[in-house]
Amino acid sequence: MSVAEVPWNRLERPQSGMLNTLSVGEEGVNRWFWIKTKSGEYGLAMRVSKKDENSIEGADLSSTKRLKGLKVGDKGSVYIGVVIGESELSTVFHRLCLDLIDSCSKLREPNETHAILRRRVRSWQRLFESGVNRLSLQQCLGLVSELSFLRDHWLLRQNGNGIHGWLGPLGRSQDFLSENESLAVEVKAYSPDDRTIKISSIQQLESTQDLYLACYPCTLSTEMKGTSLPEIIDTVRDKLSEKQEPFLDELLLAYGYVEEPYYQSMSFVVGEPTFYRVHSKFPRITPSTVSAAITKAQYVIDLEQISVFRCEPGSF
Repeated sequence: MSVAEVPWNRLERPQSGMLNTLSVGEEGVNRWFWIKTKSGEYGLAMRVSKKDENSIEGADLSSTKRLKGLKVGDKGSVYIGVVIGESELSTVFHRLCLDLIDSCSKLREPNETHAILRRRVRSWQRLFESGVNRLSLQQCLGLVSELSFLRDHWLLRQNGNGIHGWLGPLGRSQDFLSENESLAVEVKAYSPDDRTIKISSIQQLESTQDLYLACYPCTLSTEMKGTSLPEIIDTVRDKLSEKQEPFLDELLLAYGYVEEPYYQSMSFVVGEPTFYRVHSKFPRITPSTVSAAITKAQYVIDLEQISVFRCEPGSF
């Protein structure tokens, strides 16, 4: 969709009042509206009655330089939403808005919808403030591997915490954590032609939980014989409940992923993972094994030389 085709171009600035609105879908079916303000900012808002407003906790949304929370009363209703002023971001912003609407499509309680809106806006703000860029190939390989582990192993754990245990996108030291099980898992992608993995920090292989490595052979297919990133995401989504799906979208945003045709053009081949138990004898650099003067380090582990630490997925 080009800038000329986004819905806000059909809205004029309001001559009176605070907003001009354009319903998203049929009136009465949903509460979403495309909006434009007197200052020319544009965005998305949910409409709630005065009665429903009182039931919503913390109705105000946060604001940053590029993305502003908005709350406006008009003709007996209240519009709660988010606006942006930079036209070059309009197509990306429109895709994000459509994802949000879809995430809330089955919800009927304003409180539930507003909770998702607040979380999503915070994710958008982090994304826009850091810059909306496509993921690098290495980032794509890492995301493909983490999603594969999430789908094939983590979500199947009855005592785990499901989608909420995927913490890699949030910058935690390990990609997956279940405090209920005292379990942490770090996921790595590696090239079958170069069986090494990169450890990006001295914290990554140290945990108070039982720690495991899940290493996935993963490559970009030059013949489009594998699976695209959007297709892998869809297979994960199929395993989630309706209430869990919005959390997947928010974690993908935190990772820096915004769906676009570019990702359909990339195909990945993912092999079966190898698992390793990380304990006191495992070769690693950690805060407890190096001088306190060393605060950052990256290093590479040769998978061929740690075969003695291999284990089966059923062992954890």
